[in-house]
Amino acid sequence: MWKYRTPGIPDELFERAEEVPITKEEVRVIQISKGRLEQGQVSI
Repeated sequence: MWKYRTPGIPDELFERAEEVPITKEEVRVIQISKGRLEQGQVSI
């Protein structure tokens, strides 16, 4: 799985059905960084 503490999990590491779209990696990274989560918090 993802062994790093930074955001930016590559698209190919997500398990999903082919017909289900996924938010692009770059957009996910920006969303997480803008959330300014602190240690122990999660993004839903």
